[in-house]
Amino acid sequence: MKRSVGFFILFVLMVLAFSCTKERGVQNGDIEYSTDNEHIKSEWMNGSIVHQYLYDQTGKIVEENCLSYYKKYLYNENDRLFKVESAFDRSGLSSSMPVEIRTEFMTSKNSTADSYSLYQYDSEERLSKIDHYFNEAGKNFEYRSMQTFEYEESNIVKVNLYYVPEGKITQFRVYTYDDQGNVVNEKYYSNLERSEPELISETSYKYDNYKNPFQIFSITGSPGFYTNVNNIIETSLIRHYEVPGFDKYSTENRSYEYNSNGYPVKAIFTNSVEEYRY
Repeated sequence: MKRSVGFFILFVLMVLAFSCTKERGVQNGDIEYSTDNEHIKSEWMNGSIVHQYLYDQTGKIVEENCLSYYKKYLYNENDRLFKVESAFDRSGLSSSMPVEIRTEFMTSKNSTADSYSLYQYDSEERLSKIDHYFNEAGKNFEYRSMQTFEYEESNIVKVNLYYVPEGKITQFRVYTYDDQGNVVNEKYYSNLERSEPELISETSYKYDNYKNPFQIFSITGSPGFYTNVNNIIETSLIRHYEVPGFDKYSTENRSYEYNSNGYPVKAIFTNSVEEYRY
């Protein structure tokens, strides 16, 4: 999975700047982890682990860790995801402070959550809303934004982002799927400081015929990479809104090596190679 640090930082600042429900599998902060499943456990680059994934005894994702952030997934008594806690290392965002090179993964044990998201479902048990809370000053969490979801049958076809307290849609994404359930087209619109929504970018995708190991995250309501049945082999981007230093059109290709279970064990990009271990 090729992550863009710049995109992730932007996402955190724009979205994460964003009940009493019984938590299954959590007692006194301890979770009984399990490796007895075929899910992806870690990602590696240049012989070093860069990402790890932890699961409970039922095979549900409960935590992901890396050098720049962690996320913890909490489920209710009906095995529904109802909360995601996270923290992001913002030391690299300050130009006035020397940057400390982190060598230890961020986890729920060694880091304090600075944001969380609460998940709600409709009468058909489909994800309908996510409320995002953010603690920027280290004091109280503030309700910053929310997302709502629109469907065609079981497919999310539109995700709306609202900032609080304005309460109006500031951004939204529209998705088109193929017959397999893969997102083949994604349009991103912005309504920030605009009288009408403006199409900012459009992304198209092509796929292989093998299993996507990151579909385990489909519960988080992020169509595309985390919900696709298959693996992306080509990404084509059109920027309708000019961004200095970036071309209007760009295409990225990738290939894979697979294991006997039909999952990729190696993703080969133009300038990098990632290994997946199960």
